[in-house]
Amino acid sequence: MKQVIRFVITLVLLCAVTPVQGKPLVPSTELKSAIKSPSSNIELVGHYGGRSSTLSVTDDFAMLGAGTELSIWDITNPVTPTQIGGVSLPAIPQDIAIAGHLAYVADGFGGGLQIVDFSDISNPSVGSSVITHAVNTVAISGTYAYVTTWDSDPFNSSLRVYDVTSPTLPIESDVITTSSLVHDLVITGTYGYIAMTPDNITGTLKILDLSTPAHPTIINSINTFCHDLDISGNFAYALCGYALQVLDISNPMTPTLVSTYTASVTGSDIAAAGDYIYLQGHSQYTTGEGVLILDISNPFNPVEAGFLPGPWNVASLVVSEGRAYLVDGDGLHIADVTNPANPVELSYTRLMGYIKHVTAGNRYVYLSNGSASGLWVVDATNPGIPVNRDIVPITSIDAKLAGQYLYVLGPGTPGYYGLHILETTNPANPTQVGSLPLTGEKIDVTNGYAYITIRQYENPFPPPTPGHFRIVDVSMPANPAQVFDIEGSFLDVATASHYAYVVKENEGLEVWDVSNPISPTLTGMYTYTANINDGYVAVSGDHAYVTTQGELRVVDVSDPRHPTEVGALTIPTGDLAVSVGYVFIAAGWDGLRMVSVSDPTHPAEVGHFDTSYWAYEVDAYSDKIYLATLEGGLLIFRLGPGLFHQINLPITINADGNVLHLP
Repeated sequence: MKQVIRFVITLVLLCAVTPVQGKPLVPSTELKSAIKSPSSNIELVGHYGGRSSTLSVTDDFAMLGAGTELSIWDITNPVTPTQIGGVSLPAIPQDIAIAGHLAYVADGFGGGLQIVDFSDISNPSVGSSVITHAVNTVAISGTYAYVTTWDSDPFNSSLRVYDVTSPTLPIESDVITTSSLVHDLVITGTYGYIAMTPDNITGTLKILDLSTPAHPTIINSINTFCHDLDISGNFAYALCGYALQVLDISNPMTPTLVSTYTASVTGSDIAAAGDYIYLQGHSQYTTGEGVLILDISNPFNPVEAGFLPGPWNVASLVVSEGRAYLVDGDGLHIADVTNPANPVELSYTRLMGYIKHVTAGNRYVYLSNGSASGLWVVDATNPGIPVNRDIVPITSIDAKLAGQYLYVLGPGTPGYYGLHILETTNPANPTQVGSLPLTGEKIDVTNGYAYITIRQYENPFPPPTPGHFRIVDVSMPANPAQVFDIEGSFLDVATASHYAYVVKENEGLEVWDVSNPISPTLTGMYTYTANINDGYVAVSGDHAYVTTQGELRVVDVSDPRHPTEVGALTIPTGDLAVSVGYVFIAAGWDGLRMVSVSDPTHPAEVGHFDTSYWAYEVDAYSDKIYLATLEGGLLIFRLGPGLFHQINLPITINADGNVLHLP
């Protein structure tokens, strides 16, 4: 609920898109967005990855929630599905209902109901939005949209009815308090079925009479813990705990339980198609998780008919015209189920789920979630539709581009930890050329040396695990060698010229003369006025920019022996990047913050973008800003018109886009 409380965003009502004939397959050059920054100084132009949350299929297209984007995929060739369009939304889509050329999106925490016009499939746009609490399910019947919301908490939820005769101007016609968390909503004919549970232990299945669609009424309530359901003919198939319950609903006033299937059902979504039910589970005949296919031609006795091994965490499942489509949090699976006894997976399009770390280059960005899912190489030449080109099988918690090499720090896990050096002459397919086993968390590289820091960690029992400031000679990438190491709790490092600027926990900013990296000397110290246990640093010209808890501090380092604070700004803080006169801050729940430091003595916030999800790490290259937002994915921003090109200061930018000198 914290996300709902803190989600404050400006909406722009877009004009409805004029329908066009046919289905153009030309990818959009820009990502259409339902959200705008309160400042015109930064503009959202692209999105990549994030948790794959929900799915809907129509004709030759699949629409899926990927992070905070509703992405549209051409599935005419199910072996090679291709993204052709997308629209950025305020939050992560939880459910999608399609009616004609409109997609009604239940947009999760703070996003409300978003109505997307995809008349032009490659250029979808948001026609209207209704921001109403946290929306988690949506269904369409005629000219009415039925959405369920968490009004303030799961115990104060509601079903809201909107007249969408004019989709650009939905009108609320009724609200029914449900008093429990709604998991699923299905409408068939003049009846609606709601599966809800407040505590994952108890629950109810409520049946609605929709004969007066603007004002539905609850006509029955069954005490059963059901979290997902689908309807086929006169029967409702409900996932209740780890069992499938089949109910005869030929008379909705008196539904009757006719059978229960309990063998190895583990799913969180269910799809009925013809004589078959598809859900997550285990086969009775083979090992492993996958999609369990049950024959329901006799609803009184469902039996296993087939099994598709593989997907183990099905978030959303759709079966249409002999194909099963599902997302599992990290990708899109498509399977041929024309013969349910022998389903065959046709393709798996792997998408990147949570994104924690981002390193930006000229056309490519390198992404990681800090786990064994690998280092993702993404071509962002067209920021509207970034494309994954490679996944390098190493784990990254920080990385730095310098010249033709990418320097990657892996976590302290056997098999992954250490410094990995990748050659990026072919940026779409970087290859590892060297490595060095060591621990580290933050890295910067300049003049043939890598500077690495790691904080000290308190163990459950003394002594603590020491932190380090290390210097590694990477002038011969195939044979990196550590040349300096000192213990301490070091949080971050940035380099410029022959100095290293190191944030030391609870002490301040240390300035090290590294003109002789084998024997560096501590030259100067800027001490904080309070103990600080987190901090980040970036350097541009004669100034170091340090974020502490709730403040951006500007430190004049023109005299490295006497670093002096010359400016400060109270602002939500976190990881930061500096480029062409601006500091960009990944400020957690407070989104992306943009600070002008053209006058370092008076830093001023000039842009803000509320992300609704945790802004974890930021990097900048030229006029683009790249923000990792965990399950929300990677957001790509561009400086507003004129901001980048109006800067006429003489600047020096190295190969990885970092400003080396500003006057």
